[in-house]
Amino acid sequence: MRDQARRETLPPLLDPGSRDPLTFEFRETSLQDLLDFTGDATGVNVTYDDEFLDTQVSFRIDGMALEATLDHILSINQLFYKVLNPRTIIVVPETLAKRGQYDEQVIQTFFLSNADVDELSQMLSQIDRVPGMAVQPAVIPNSLNNTITVRATAPVTAIIEQVIAANDKPLAEIVIDIEILEVNREHAKRFGLDLTDYAIGGALSPEVAPPDTPIAPSGIGSPAPL
Repeated sequence: MRDQARRETLPPLLDPGSRDPLTFEFRETSLQDLLDFTGDATGVNVTYDDEFLDTQVSFRIDGMALEATLDHILSINQLFYKVLNPRTIIVVPETLAKRGQYDEQVIQTFFLSNADVDELSQMLSQIDRVPGMAVQPAVIPNSLNNTITVRATAPVTAIIEQVIAANDKPLAEIVIDIEILEVNREHAKRFGLDLTDYAIGGALSPEVAPPDTPIAPSGIGSPAPL
């Protein structure tokens, strides 16, 4: 059920019509024409944000996959792309405002089995606060249900999930093996261990009075000795 819920909340993945490696070389070519050529070669529709600015670029690609090619071209030109559906992407300028506009936020609840909810949520709040992040994640612990609810972008949520999985483990245990041996008394004495030193002797008899016990004098009212 967790895997099914995770698949339903994941953003769409790029599924081009062709997965053949790309090989081409362009010199002083329009960036938009280069991206359009890449989309036509792989069966992907390329759209552009209204603030996209075209420029002249030169690129040589040799045997690279589609995602690697897009990342290489767009990162050099301070751009990024978002998958709208398996066959369509949009190219966007790399700014905090655009990241906040296009990065999708998801809400996911993690059920803990071993870790302390409050301690783990404090740790997550410290490691996921990155300066300059367009959308700051929110971590909400629930001690009653032993859960942590996260609201963040999909990539940040994936990182938080890895951190929780690495820390939600059972505590270490100490295993002690005990072996009981039966030792012959004569052999123990031979090896230097006298078990009688640790024995406690005693006798109890209802017919014999313990030593140093005063005997009641016989007389009137006293029973005659048998």
